Amino acid sequence: MKPLETFYRGEEDAQPVPIGSRAYKIRLALGARAAGREQAVLYAAYAAAGAALLALGVALDLPLWIALLLAVAGAWMGVNGFVESRWNAIRRKVEADLPMFLRNLGGMMLVTPNVLQALQDTVASLDERSPLRAWMTRLIEELRLHGQQGFERMQDEAQRISPQLLLAVVEVGRLWETGGAQFAQAFYQAARNQTKILSIRNDTEAELAGAKSTLRVILLTLGGAVYASIRVDPAPFETAVGRIGLLTVAGLAAVGWLLLQRMMDDVLD
Repeated sequence: MKPLETFYRGEEDAQPVPIGSRAYKIRLALGARAAGREQAVLYAAYAAAGAALLALGVALDLPLWIALLLAVAGAWMGVNGFVESRWNAIRRKVEADLPMFLRNLGGMMLVTPNVLQALQDTVASLDERSPLRAWMTRLIEELRLHGQQGFERMQDEAQRISPQLLLAVVEVGRLWETGGAQFAQAFYQAARNQTKILSIRNDTEAELAGAKSTLRVILLTLGGAVYASIRVDPAPFETAVGRIGLLTVAGLAAVGWLLLQRMMDDVLD
């Protein structure tokens, strides 16, 4: 599956949306059925996830109000997390192919002076399932049809996808404007720099993945402790003070989870 290519083809009756926008992410995560009615499909996903979690809470013999609270919070966090994870997965795939793309393009320029032809041949060497191949194919089309205007539009898209992709597009733009095989070495150097950046990013991702796993364990442990307390003696949680206390704990846990997730994502961006 080539998500970016699928998006560009799109649905004939659906309005195009900017890449990286909320509507785009929903289409990417929830499929072609979401095109043109993103919010309705998103709310349907919330409802389906919430119903499943509510049924699980009832099966675990939780008080109804607690099961309902967990279902609402879990559905919102789970669906939004899935949507963002699908978008981030595409971004990472794009970045992973960039060093090889730049190296191949630098070598291609040594034998093919025509920039667009060299770019097209290099794109053809990428895996057919690569999102980068689909996006670069779009870039070639825009350069041929709209020239500098198309390049500027695609540069804006690249910025929304990944800083590394933007760097590669800027290099392509310099080559397209000036031409000449003498710029091949610049592409090799850019590829080496990209490789170093991505290596550091992969190490950082591994560390953050461990931190996220630890955070999940802490939250699950907290949830298990609360569940055990409810099963042992549910009476305190039926009082107003008990409910307020439980809501406060749940709210703090949710806010902490969201803030830490945002901070970790900001480190990668």
